[in-house]
Amino acid sequence: ISCVLLHALVYSSENKESDVNWLTQLSEGNINEVTLKEFAEKKELKPLSKLPATASLIAWLIISHHRIPNFSTNISKTRSNYLGESASHYTSIFHQIRQNWGYKNHYDEKEYKQRINDCFDFQNGLISDSKKWLRQVKRWAKKLLDCQSLIEKSLTDGTWRLILHHSRLCLMLGDHHYSSKEADKNWQNVVDLYANTDRVTKQFKQKLDEHLVGVAKYALKTTQLLPAFENSPPKAMDIQSLKKASPKKFKWQDKAVAQIRKYKTDSNKKRQGFFAVNMASTGCGKTYANAKVMQALSDDGESLRYVLALGLRMLTLQTGDEYLDRIGLNNDELAILIGSKAVMDLHKQAINTDDGTGFEQAGSESEEFLIDEEIDYDCDIPEEGLATVLTQEKDRKFLYSPVLVCTIDHLMAATETKRGGKYILPCLRLMSSDLVIDEIDDFTGSDLIAIGRLIHLAGMLGRKVMISSATIPPDLAEGYFNAYREGWQLFSKSREACSSIACVWIDEYKTQL
Repeated sequence: ISCVLLHALVYSSENKESDVNWLTQLSEGNINEVTLKEFAEKKELKPLSKLPATASLIAWLIISHHRIPNFSTNISKTRSNYLGESASHYTSIFHQIRQNWGYKNHYDEKEYKQRINDCFDFQNGLISDSKKWLRQVKRWAKKLLDCQSLIEKSLTDGTWRLILHHSRLCLMLGDHHYSSKEADKNWQNVVDLYANTDRVTKQFKQKLDEHLVGVAKYALKTTQLLPAFENSPPKAMDIQSLKKASPKKFKWQDKAVAQIRKYKTDSNKKRQGFFAVNMASTGCGKTYANAKVMQALSDDGESLRYVLALGLRMLTLQTGDEYLDRIGLNNDELAILIGSKAVMDLHKQAINTDDGTGFEQAGSESEEFLIDEEIDYDCDIPEEGLATVLTQEKDRKFLYSPVLVCTIDHLMAATETKRGGKYILPCLRLMSSDLVIDEIDDFTGSDLIAIGRLIHLAGMLGRKVMISSATIPPDLAEGYFNAYREGWQLFSKSREACSSIACVWIDEYKTQL
């Protein structure tokens, strides 16, 4: 319905081919509810189709707010219709999306026909009578008008993908935070429309205009915090075990580190991508070598901040123990993301209880927990930055631990989540952490494709990536490098970063960079 209203706003303006007219209307507070309702009642089946550029980007934020458009829940049906079909531009995708791509609650035909008509009734009007909401709309419409040249540039160089990714993340995190709050008792009641319901009492909670203004406030706050968040989270420093020379049998580890340090010294200081492949044989100390290499690759060459992603859930705790014992990380430097509470119970002989509640059924989907698993991490969490908009302590632990050991499915949520906000935390983590994927050859089939998307995202967010296994097929390594390269190109275009990528191949015999 929101996309239909946006479509009505654009098509009721003097020039539907341009963003200037409808944005100018909004910047002047000129909203004709009667006209909007008349256009909306036409029930445009493809409201995302043939919108001008800025309206298209906003439409994507609206339609992907809680879920990604999904042609069908039947994978075979989706492949039959779209496998091999290229979509070189977002407009070709938008032309396909209709209400039955996951936005149609069609369970009973009679009830559906009644409810769909009610959706276009607007008995209580829209919200243009809300002065606080209108003030914000006018302000940001004017700013968006001033950004038209930047939007056109992003459409030309492809960085619109990065802009939409960050925008959606900030919007959903702002929504998640404000939805968790109680309704503002001092909010002036001028519009009898509500945004959500209380999960416990099932009563209406926040007014629609209050909710929209509040979400915008915290989405903006998140946006302002993201640049600093890339580099501000804690790092593990002064790790004595990694400074020591490796035993004679493992001297190859120090040779790899020395070559990487020399390359960093010889190359220009401009930020560039880095993709590493560690193919040392089993028993040669790959896990320890990976930590040494990631330390050498850090900006200062002395610290650690990365995610170690594993394939098997049962190995998470054992690997965490190895990091504590051999590498010498402390509980305030290493977080272990437990696959389930049962696993943690067995490992620590502790008892935990779980409490699950259906957020969507309660009409408060934005309050859904961002992460369900337990995190073994013991350290004070910063009380500034993004920590101020994350309501759960375990969310903050996931983000702020210098080294995070987890199974890769927790990170795959960054690219594979089709519904809800489970992608938010892994995306934020990847914005501030490099990525190591261990035993990459353990994965097969669709998992390998999903890992490719994760590596692409890591590149797009400007991070370094290492894949590690004794046996990595050349085609797999090349495919993942290509995925990383495509992501890094987008990042470099959006920043003052070098488009080139350093690629290092490591095993116990030599290091080639």
